Amino acid sequence: MDAVREIFGFVKQSKKVYWRDINDQKQILYKQVLNTFKEELCQLVDRDSTVASNLMLYLLGKHDFYKIIKQRNSVEIRAYNRTESLNKPHLNQKAPHKIPKTKLPTRLIETRIAKNNYLLAVFDEGWSVSFRIHNAESKIVPSLKLDIQLIGEPSGLYNHIEKWSV
Repeated sequence: MDAVREIFGFVKQSKKVYWRDINDQKQILYKQVLNTFKEELCQLVDRDSTVASNLMLYLLGKHDFYKIIKQRNSVEIRAYNRTESLNKPHLNQKAPHKIPKTKLPTRLIETRIAKNNYLLAVFDEGWSVSFRIHNAESKIVPSLKLDIQLIGEPSGLYNHIEKWSV
């Protein structure tokens, strides 16, 4: 937090009121904050072997779920089955599909900054996450937001595509 406060101190000294007034400096600021975040993430993962899996648990949520993605001529169903609570038999009806347990990452493989406002984090087991930093307000305040996207998933993740014709 000290490093982030120092970065925002630089912005306060500029006496600018709106983000649009510091275009070049905004990108520099984003990159500095992401570098600080990257260093902290790497230190945490190095110190504690459970950080990678706990971060993914935090991002995915504590409950197993299906993600349904509507395509133009199909529907894709992905199963995130971390605790193996999905696709259980009901009464005498056996589950029609085997949905494997979703493996969580155990280590961080690589981090890099892209386009000055993205931190890409690659974990083992096929997981990749994009952290996009942005300001949520037009006025300069010492607060930035992260938009987090899952961009890579394990190859063993259950995936079912049901096609239809229009």
